[in-house]
Amino acid sequence: MQSLDWRRHLTIPMALPDTTEELKAHLNAILEEPKKTQLRVRLVQIFTAQLVDVEALAPSLFPTLVPLLASVLHVVEQDPTVLTVLLQKLLQNVSFTQLLTLADHTTFLALLSSAVPPIQLLGLFLLHKAAASTGDVAIVATWNEVCKELVNTTLCANDTAVHKEANRVLLAFLLVDLPPSASGDVKTMERSGGSGLFWRRFFSDRDIYQMILQICSWNGSPGSFSEKTKAQSRLLGLIPSLAEMDWNTVTAHTFPDLVQIYTIGTTKANNLLDFATYGMVKLENDVMMGMLHLEYLSELLAATTPSDKAVTYLSQSQIGKHQEAVGLFLHPRIFTRDDMEIGLLESRAGKYCSAYAQLYPAHLADATSASIILPKDVKDHFPDFSHAEYSKIRTKFSSDGTRLVDLFLAHIAQALDTSRNPKTAYEPPITCLHLLTSLPPDVLVSPPPFSVDCGIISRQGYDKWRSSNSVVALIPLSPPVPEYISTLGALFSSSQYLYSIYTILLYNQAAGLATPLVASPDATPSMVVAASLWAKILSIAKASALADACLASISLIQAVADTPRWDGVLEILRQLQLMEFILRPPERHTARRVADPESTEFRVAMLKYNIVQSLAKVVREVGKDLGGNVREVEGVNEEKVELAKRWGNPIIQRARMGLWDAEQQPVVGTMEEE
Repeated sequence: MQSLDWRRHLTIPMALPDTTEELKAHLNAILEEPKKTQLRVRLVQIFTAQLVDVEALAPSLFPTLVPLLASVLHVVEQDPTVLTVLLQKLLQNVSFTQLLTLADHTTFLALLSSAVPPIQLLGLFLLHKAAASTGDVAIVATWNEVCKELVNTTLCANDTAVHKEANRVLLAFLLVDLPPSASGDVKTMERSGGSGLFWRRFFSDRDIYQMILQICSWNGSPGSFSEKTKAQSRLLGLIPSLAEMDWNTVTAHTFPDLVQIYTIGTTKANNLLDFATYGMVKLENDVMMGMLHLEYLSELLAATTPSDKAVTYLSQSQIGKHQEAVGLFLHPRIFTRDDMEIGLLESRAGKYCSAYAQLYPAHLADATSASIILPKDVKDHFPDFSHAEYSKIRTKFSSDGTRLVDLFLAHIAQALDTSRNPKTAYEPPITCLHLLTSLPPDVLVSPPPFSVDCGIISRQGYDKWRSSNSVVALIPLSPPVPEYISTLGALFSSSQYLYSIYTILLYNQAAGLATPLVASPDATPSMVVAASLWAKILSIAKASALADACLASISLIQAVADTPRWDGVLEILRQLQLMEFILRPPERHTARRVADPESTEFRVAMLKYNIVQSLAKVVREVGKDLGGNVREVEGVNEEKVELAKRWGNPIIQRARMGLWDAEQQPVVGTMEEE
């Protein structure tokens, strides 16, 4: 007999929460005497929690409760957060078109312009619903005052959460409304074929355009130092996203007369990008703004890649921001003598140089020392600018055409020279290491671009670089510092040649050969030669007391195993002791500990198991049949096949065991056990 599901034939009406009438009575009491009636927060929270199926209850609640809540928001004198949370829950499934039957543009304007952050957030929550369709965004674009208030809130909101949400809504509208003809670098799949009405409201409405300039310019509307710099930092955060969407619109000379009125300095600005880049901020005695501005330049570079629009724009002689950032990194003492300021600005300038090297390698390859020759207007921004130091560097580099990449390498070498700066062995130059891993691997294989007599680095450091033919040789592996180990992992993953250079360097140091070995770009070192490197890495990987260094060394192993650029797996399979370490399951006492994902033991086990999975994938690709036997596959070298035969079964078995051995599952501690 076929069973019947009786629930399908029975309709049970959804009951309203039992606190509904009590809540309505309380809200009406607030409307009648708002100064005397305290908001019952707990009652509202209970009612909100009881709303399980809002969609089913909507017909019963919307006609009375939503208007009642909206009215109370205007008069309640306590924190209205619980009321706005309730309204958001009630309206979560309501579309923007449906909202328009309950509210018009004046309602949205009142919410956005409220002085109460929770009410502003409610307005932004409701307004964001328009981002679901281009047609709805087009409707919002016709609401001039609402658009103006949205931009104002994005730039001026005192509450950080309100600013972030307003910024999110603004960018969502611009992305949805992006017309097919836009000249930006946003992926085609992200475009929705907008009408461009919201873009025209933002960039072609003279009132809104002028408001942006007034709010952010020192020549604009009155405002305290903190208010001005807050608005400026927010505009700097917004511009890269706008440039990514539509470069031509951001650089269009829509209202050049307005831009020039509000621009500070002597360099002529014509558009919003000019204004933000060099016509808005004052860098004098404001290190924080200097840091934010350098962050902005880095984001602008990243936003427009793979095109070279941003780097070409920033390199123009009348702008000079590219030159300024490079100069700040290479010669910070030209700009300031304060050691704290140097540290803060140099790190951000280094981030810019790293982004530049990684995103624009072709541009870097053609760049010369002229990249640090600054225009006069840039120098005028820095009150402590050393004209004597600048003139000396300009004389030194303006004529000989030194490659910019060579200046970067020399700067990195100075920072890594432990012979001259012993503390570097323990305090790694993070900024220089980041730049090192951002440079194209091929430029890292070259002799020193300067003579030892220049005094840039010590003779010992110079000899190490020259003998190995790479600045990478200056990275110390002892004592074990996590940042150095992670850098080596990134470099090894990027280039077989760099791996060979460093491996042979360690072997030569250990062997003391009369005729040192030389790395080959076409082959990895032999198993014996590579043993020195892997023995060192393995010793650090086993030192769980040095948690960060231990994790970094295991991550290095994984980086070599997973590299798509060369056959790193072969190097791992060659090392017997390394393979034993990788395949060994966690010890019983480790597995029996509390399974804390943040513990060193757990993270080590996870990293090792990830490596096992990578090796198992390779073994299967080499050709492992259902019987567990490795068979030869065309195109796979003989040594790899032999090593896969040797390690195939142990690797597959360990992979099948999972993170922990079945007999050593971690025990999660409980209060009852204690």
